Amino acid sequence: MALAFGFVAFLVLVVLGESRIEPLRTVEVVENPLPGPGSLYLLVLLALALALGVALFLGKALFANLLALFTPYQKAQLLPSFFFCVRTLPFWGASPLAEAAPSPGAGAPRGLGGGFWVGPALVLALFAYGLVRPFLGFPTLPLHLLVFLGLALMEPFFRGLAPWAFGERYRDLAPYLSALFFALAVPGPTFFLLLLGAGLLWAKERAGSVVGVALGWVVAGVVLALFPPTWLRRF
Repeated sequence: MALAFGFVAFLVLVVLGESRIEPLRTVEVVENPLPGPGSLYLLVLLALALALGVALFLGKALFANLLALFTPYQKAQLLPSFFFCVRTLPFWGASPLAEAAPSPGAGAPRGLGGGFWVGPALVLALFAYGLVRPFLGFPTLPLHLLVFLGLALMEPFFRGLAPWAFGERYRDLAPYLSALFFALAVPGPTFFLLLLGAGLLWAKERAGSVVGVALGWVVAGVVLALFPPTWLRRF
């Protein structure tokens, strides 16, 4: 339900943004066009398709079950690899796009410990999610170190390139579209990811760099790896 509402809200904002763009009466030919929102959509869809292909291959190779990703017990072994691929492939695919575009916030982190504080903040957010999850019926999260590495690698895409591309076309709607785009593109609890995406956009502005936010994911993964597995099952 939350995914459907998020998708509708995203479409409404896109239509609103497109309606505010003045039509051009002339055609301008550009040799090296800058990436737009359409390139981001295609890249995310390609990442999801490739990650699904990797999961199907691993299911067949490890369990002789092509659909192991969708079985109750075997999927626990495949979900970290699936999420790692989903969150890493946009990083590699976005590299050619980023070369044609400015790199906002890609420099060294600044302020509030250079972004190191993002890690403890993410741990607290995950603990809060674990507390309210049973009451709201939200799914559990795959808190595997491989997943956190994928989350760190996707930050230049979702907190660097995506806000810039949305800002170039939709101006002041860019923060809302970026947060919704993150929540819709990353598999998981949509409402939690929407709040998390908005918070990470703010954190990127405070840290002054996507590097600081990416470092936060690594710190959060290492901290959570120190907790007993029985504690992590509540998430």
